[in-house]
Amino acid sequence: MKREVTEFPWLKSINRLSLLCLLCTLLFDLKCADPLHLGGAPVSEIMLRLGICRLDQCESGIFSWLRRNHSYQLLRVSLPPSSREVAVFETIMLNLRLSTGIFRTTLPGRLEDLDRLVNALLLEHFDPAAALRVEDWAASDCITSAEWFKSLQGSFPKVQMVASDLDLYLIEGSLREGGTYIFEGGGGVLQYIRPPFVLDLSRPESSYLIVNQALRARAVARLEQLRAQGNLDLASLNFRPGMEAIERGAITFRRIALVHPSAQALAQSDPAFRIERHSVFDVSSGQPQVIRTMNIFNTSYFDVARLTQGITAVWKSLASSGIWIVGRSIMEARPPGGKPPIHGSVMRKTGVGFEVLKQLDAKSEVEDLALSLRM
Repeated sequence: MKREVTEFPWLKSINRLSLLCLLCTLLFDLKCADPLHLGGAPVSEIMLRLGICRLDQCESGIFSWLRRNHSYQLLRVSLPPSSREVAVFETIMLNLRLSTGIFRTTLPGRLEDLDRLVNALLLEHFDPAAALRVEDWAASDCITSAEWFKSLQGSFPKVQMVASDLDLYLIEGSLREGGTYIFEGGGGVLQYIRPPFVLDLSRPESSYLIVNQALRARAVARLEQLRAQGNLDLASLNFRPGMEAIERGAITFRRIALVHPSAQALAQSDPAFRIERHSVFDVSSGQPQVIRTMNIFNTSYFDVARLTQGITAVWKSLASSGIWIVGRSIMEARPPGGKPPIHGSVMRKTGVGFEVLKQLDAKSEVEDLALSLRM
């Protein structure tokens, strides 16, 4: 028995009740033809949920029916990345949710239709032979920015683009005793990973997942201990170029890039495409002629005061008569195999505010607010 615990150290963190629940789950509901149900769901769906901690676990296997959450450690890819690594990266980014409640949902090709429409409109307002300064704010993993940049190059050979986001990386904190926390750069905690479990710490766990709840309570308690000891001052971490890890006491911190491998490769190969950290509420110093803010200025994310601050930042950042593309793609309304409809507006900066040049499938939910503002 002692040998088994040594080989599987994660068992030490499960109390007897949780272990009993685990064993009952496997006995009664191990992929049998007629699994035991409780409240309409299989026992396995009520007792526990395992995580996806390795690439091979993303494929079908014995326990794939029990696995749900991807470890955010799988966002770390090799160079050059394999096709499997890229596919898993894109799967995770499709559902990644920050502690603020903001989703970073994105996927390649999501804004292709918008790109074609906007590019044609830009040709009506800017000289294709001249330099064009473009900024794509809240660009998530920057893959749609990279795609837009490439499509713009066909019409504007001298285009320069800055793709930006406030969160360009996560921070992995590995404990010497075992277990790993995943943090946002600002300090918010997202996950605790102790294979075979991946626990979501950014929102409450289902009361039905008894084993996960027990492990989560222990993870949260340990996290509070580390904070009390002053070991989680993420703002003081200074990852200098070439530095892969920083050790603080019993914790080793490493960064996990949130930028799509293809966008990273483009930024390294073409100096006209850059990736920078920037908040949509801060004024840009680049004086861009075009700014795009997709899937960020949503009334479900921010109140009117905060939206007003963001809109004002866009106006102050744009060059004279600059163009602003704002809206969101409605993923829940995406037809099977098709593109999501876009509720958005294309507006131009005036001396006192904005004017509408074009509405897309439906107008942006912040269009009226933007038009009502006087700068």
